[in-house]
Amino acid sequence: MTVEERIFGRKRFLTDALEKSGFVLTDGSYRRENDFLDGEFRASLSVDREGRLTGVVTDNMTGEEYFQLRVEGLDGSYVNSVRAAYEELLQSVANDCCRDVLFCSDQANRISDAIFARYGVEPDYPWEDEGAYHTYGVFRHKDNSRWFGLIMNVKLGTVMRKAGGAAAGQKGENAGERGENTGQKGEASETKGETARWLMAKANVSDPGALVDVMNLKTRPEAAEELTLRPGIVPAYHMNHRHWISVLLTDILSDGEVMDLVAASFDLTAGKTRKGKREEKGG
Repeated sequence: MTVEERIFGRKRFLTDALEKSGFVLTDGSYRRENDFLDGEFRASLSVDREGRLTGVVTDNMTGEEYFQLRVEGLDGSYVNSVRAAYEELLQSVANDCCRDVLFCSDQANRISDAIFARYGVEPDYPWEDEGAYHTYGVFRHKDNSRWFGLIMNVKLGTVMRKAGGAAAGQKGENAGERGENTGQKGEASETKGETARWLMAKANVSDPGALVDVMNLKTRPEAAEELTLRPGIVPAYHMNHRHWISVLLTDILSDGEVMDLVAASFDLTAGKTRKGKREEKGG
């Protein structure tokens, strides 16, 4: 995760605020340059149409990009001072130009709103102080604190590695939808590259390094395999594949379809009292 992704992952840019802060719309992106650290470095910032900020830091003395900034193993006092100054600059942009959101993707935020409207539950962030996991939000029952949902922001490639075997089978199952003749489901000749390309298409994402929001939900073991044949659903990331699935929140499934899966997970993780009441009502 880059420093830009960490700071702006749960932010949304406000166009008026960008313009007031000196960003200029050029070739479809808002751009701004700032010298920092007593003029020794220059930050060239760009916010694209999708609201993603990228930055390039240049050493003003050499005119070259200061790549040391992004090398984790370099932690000398000077490079750390450059990192700190750059992060301070980015944080000021976030404070001046953005509003806060609960999750990184629009669909994840809509689902969070729908969960609150239906169950009165808001996510908590148990790993908020743990770097790469700070955006992971857990939805819990009020009465027993059990999880019924977990939203994570992860690289699509990481999900692909975890779901690779199942993804190969799914591709064979759904090949007809793309007009391809790939043979039977789970065919031994399926390559990792083909699986990766298929899953990226399934997730509506073109870059395996792209960060996507994924929601883990509980399901019945007998339903898990069938569900993971559907576009937008893969075997659970970092959880038991027999009992949990991961739903890619990239608008492959409609909000209503996701909420149906949330409802099933909510019921499966409910306490005995709640389950008993539901059975009495015939639900």
